Amino acid sequence: PYLGVLPLVDEVNPTFTWSDEDLAALDGSPVVAATKSMQMKLQREYDDLLGGKGKLCDLYPDYFPREHFTYKNWVWAFTMLFSRAIRLRNLKNGEALALVPYADLINHSPYSQAYLDAREKGDWLFKTGTEEVVLYADRSYRKMEQIYISYGPKSNADLLLLYGFALERNPFNS
Repeated sequence: PYLGVLPLVDEVNPTFTWSDEDLAALDGSPVVAATKSMQMKLQREYDDLLGGKGKLCDLYPDYFPREHFTYKNWVWAFTMLFSRAIRLRNLKNGEALALVPYADLINHSPYSQAYLDAREKGDWLFKTGTEEVVLYADRSYRKMEQIYISYGPKSNADLLLLYGFALERNPFNS
């Protein structure tokens, strides 16, 4: 069910999915070189793992059928990973990236100190052994007020490359 509600690549629109023609509108911006590098990296990783001659799609076609393991689907998967994954630092078994339903809908503000992380369920005395994802708010919020988290100290070039948006006032632009 969760995968079924994830957006299409065009709805996220990170620059690494743009055509050369679209990218030309940003000539002179550092995002162009970063985008070209990301595009080459994604193609190379796809070819090295799945799509190249003698790789997984050739070696194990029953498990990796080419009609499902296409480059287009590879780009969609990376778009979802880059734009939606959350780094959980306090897991019992160490740090991990996770797709967390609903938490991936929280928008970015470079000024927010709110964050998401994992913790063990239970109170200070009785822990259940299971873990949960928690939003740690940076202040009190009114009912129906939007909560933001920071995706990190990212310039508009980084935000465009990975998330498909830029901010009008971004303190991390040089």
